[in-house]
Amino acid sequence: VFLVDACQSVGQIELNLKQIKCDFLCGTGRKYLRGPRGTGFLYANRETTQSLVPPAIDLHSANWASPSEFEIKAGAIRFESWERNVAGMIGLGKALKYANSLGMESIEARVRLLAESLNRQLQSIDGVEVHERSANLSGIVTLSRVNTEAGTLRENLQTLGVNTSVAKKQNARLDLDSVLDRDVLRASLHYYNSEEEVTRFVDLLAAS
Repeated sequence: VFLVDACQSVGQIELNLKQIKCDFLCGTGRKYLRGPRGTGFLYANRETTQSLVPPAIDLHSANWASPSEFEIKAGAIRFESWERNVAGMIGLGKALKYANSLGMESIEARVRLLAESLNRQLQSIDGVEVHERSANLSGIVTLSRVNTEAGTLRENLQTLGVNTSVAKKQNARLDLDSVLDRDVLRASLHYYNSEEEVTRFVDLLAAS
């Protein structure tokens, strides 16, 4: 079974399920889709997931065939449950419509433009290392500074009105374990950010 966790990509990168050829793809609404916290989605490939039995079954995902037997419904509905956050679903639907109105191609181009600008400007700061190993940049830029803990950098920037986060080594063992021995700072860009905000972030980071 091929499962893709698209939490960090959906909403900022155009995804083509026919090219990915996954069995499942899941994501959250609260990140780059800009939907409500506590929402998410699951794609299930109709051709490859029909034989799978979900871990939790209720009257939404299955029907009683007899007093002692049940039949799981066909399609992705088998992986849903009756209880749901209706208000959250409405909010997620609105977020999806808004993203589609802007166009994923335009969103991806804008995010990549800002990421390239940030990466380029960060090269001018002594002691700062950008940890990007792909030529295809995303809106998530990770970096570190010599002799400064990532948590300290985040706190310093927060006092100046700039929100960043820390990618902890213990939470990214497959990636950070192989190349780093410490936590890293994560700056996340989206289409609503401006070039001026990117430059301000770099200036504040250089001065902090």
